[in-house]
Amino acid sequence: MADGSQHQARRFSAFISYNSADAPFARRLHKRLETYRLPRRLRSVHPGSGHPGDEAPDRLKPVFRDADEMTATYDLSTAVREALAQSDYLIVVCSPNSAKSQWVAREIEYFRALHGDTHILAVLIAGTPQTAFPPALLGAAGHAELEPLAADFRKDSGYRRLAMLKLVAELAGVGLDQLVQRDAQRHMRRVVATVSGVATVLVVVAVLGMLAWNARAEAGRQRQQASGLVEYMITDMRKDLKRVGRLDQLAALNQRALSYFKGQDPSRLPEKLLRQRAKLLQAMGEDAEQRGNLNEARAQFSEAHRNTAALLAVEPDDPDRIFAHAQSEYWIGFIAWRLGDSVAARRGFQAYATLARRLVAMNPVNDDWRMERAYAEGNLGMLDLRAGQATDAQRHYALSLQDKLAVAQHRPGDRSSQRAVAETYAWVADTQRLKGDYAGAVLSRQSQGAILSRILAGTPEDFEIRSDLVNNKLALARIEADRGKSRL
Repeated sequence: MADGSQHQARRFSAFISYNSADAPFARRLHKRLETYRLPRRLRSVHPGSGHPGDEAPDRLKPVFRDADEMTATYDLSTAVREALAQSDYLIVVCSPNSAKSQWVAREIEYFRALHGDTHILAVLIAGTPQTAFPPALLGAAGHAELEPLAADFRKDSGYRRLAMLKLVAELAGVGLDQLVQRDAQRHMRRVVATVSGVATVLVVVAVLGMLAWNARAEAGRQRQQASGLVEYMITDMRKDLKRVGRLDQLAALNQRALSYFKGQDPSRLPEKLLRQRAKLLQAMGEDAEQRGNLNEARAQFSEAHRNTAALLAVEPDDPDRIFAHAQSEYWIGFIAWRLGDSVAARRGFQAYATLARRLVAMNPVNDDWRMERAYAEGNLGMLDLRAGQATDAQRHYALSLQDKLAVAQHRPGDRSSQRAVAETYAWVADTQRLKGDYAGAVLSRQSQGAILSRILAGTPEDFEIRSDLVNNKLALARIEADRGKSRL
């Protein structure tokens, strides 16, 4: 990452990376960013020219877009490299087009080499993160957890205004909630200013009618913005806080987001808001579980379960609703297991498995659904193994391994998928050892060790993989010891 003096010397707020098929959107985004005027009250926190006493400028620094900026030079590669070096941020326009673009990938990799990952901003305009994010955004290992936080500009998202404000807030270095509030206030002042000079009674009456209509429209827009801000708080902001280790702020964030729903009857909430409420409650339950407050977590997950069940009842074949309710069932089962209630844990994990199997039946080639089914079978295998039911446990782990192997074959460079396979081989080996199948247990542990060794070859400093390999060797020793005892 460049130092502060270099950062101030850069000429561009951002470099827009996009595929030529997305040029119309890139042009509109370029214009909107360069013409957006920051509210006056936020300019004091916007990093301006750096001269003492100067008010920060009301607009962002220029934004680089190659179609406009590279016409003055014949050496396009040099121009791109210089622009990337002189840009505070990289904005990647994400679509199925850019996901396949080698040029976009090279721009991402070059910017990352200069400035790191923290100043790369994703703009989602079509498709889903799985189909629209260029592989280069996920890093060399292709980890799903490294996906950047995307501003959602898709036509049906309902958050396009909020997405624009997210970009401006990041580029300007101001708080998103402050910018949303000031932007709305500025818009209202413009509405009021348009009627301030009206004098006649007839026109006043007409203007009052117009203001009433505008007020209703503004109220609707404010509600939309508030809903979008809540969505941002329970998704992107949570990821940001976890990424920088500020878990202490999650409780305050949860309460602030939950206040949006205070006093509203969940049974009368629109479906979109009910989905948000369920997602928020699940997030709060996860935080409570991590703090060790299992009773609080159970209460949050139970309320989220009621919300996702209500949504699923309306559209029982909607895969997104099935998935959301599957997460509720999982967490209900997991908390019951943490509390020592094996009956409730099994009930929750079985319900989770049933929904995961439905998802795979609806779309057998969806790797995400296959991983959900693999997790669900693994949970049931864990319960059976702890109950001493090795045969049932082995059946569940075999099904889990089958799905994980299939997904890993589709994602050969995905380290997390490979590690998931290795972990399941270890569980299979444990069930085989309990059944006295020592030869099978050795083969399973050897398969686990081979995968871990391949992963370690690519990341030799990974302590967790090294630890897994040590445990693998200890497990092989235990198998041999058990086999020796059985011969006595």
